[in-house]
This record gives sequence, C-alpha cells and structure tokens, in this order.
Amino acid sequence: MPVKDDTFINNTMMRAHMGIRQYEECVGLYRELRGKVGLKPDGYTFMTLGKLCALSLDVWGSQQVHDLVVKEGFEHDLYVSTCLVDMYAKLGKMDCAQKLVDEMLERSQVSWTLIHKLPAIHLTQSLHNTRNNQNTQNIT
Repeated sequence: MPVKDDTFINNTMMRAHMGIRQYEECVGLYRELRGKVGLKPDGYTFMTLGKLCALSLDVWGSQQVHDLVVKEGFEHDLYVSTCLVDMYAKLGKMDCAQKLVDEMLERSQVSWTLIHKLPAIHLTQSLHNTRNNQNTQNIT
C-alpha cells in the first residue's frame, strides 16, 4: 500500500505504470495517493503527470496538471516548467508552451534546447495528427 511520506516510491510506481503505457492506472494511482493517502506532490510528481498527459494526449488533464502546479507553488521550478513546455508542445498547444517560456524566470541548457525545438515539435505533432485524422476518415 502506498505511504503518504514516501513520495519517491509513490512517484516510482506512477512512472512504472506510465512506462508500460498503463495511463489509466497511473492516473488512478495518483488519485488514490492524493485522496486516500494524502500524497503531497513534488517536482517529480508533476514531471510524471506532465509526461503522462503528453503521452496519452490528454489536453484536459494537462490543464489540470498546470493548475495544480500553480496551486502547489511549483510554477517557477525550472524542471517542472520545462516539462510543462514540453507537454504543451507535444499536445500542439503552442500558445500555452510559448506563454510558459515567456514566464520562465530561469532557463537551462535543456529548456533552451526545447525552446529552439518548439517549431519542429509542433510540425511533427501536426503531421502525426493529420495522419491519425486520415486513418480515422478512411475507417468510417
């Protein structure tokens, strides 16, 4: 059973679900940890949730994660901010990604690399979405 004070193990369990593409189980575990166990999320929790939203293409969840980041006071954490920029870019929400970049108080080599890759990420996601739409249209 997850323990409130063991954030490392709780984050590791969430990442394990995500690593084997059990996205719903990862979200379910997070909800259980927050609700029943009283988990206090840290930067790694938010980075896991951001990656989860990007992998599962969960736009609504991404906004919830961002809101929680702000509520918990992690909006100026370099690593969390960089993860959110990446999440929004992979979801095609370039306006949100750019807004976060503009609000970053500090940037690392990783965040600068990501900033320069934003147009390429957007193009790749647009092509991927176009292919998915074409496949969907061919099925129906």
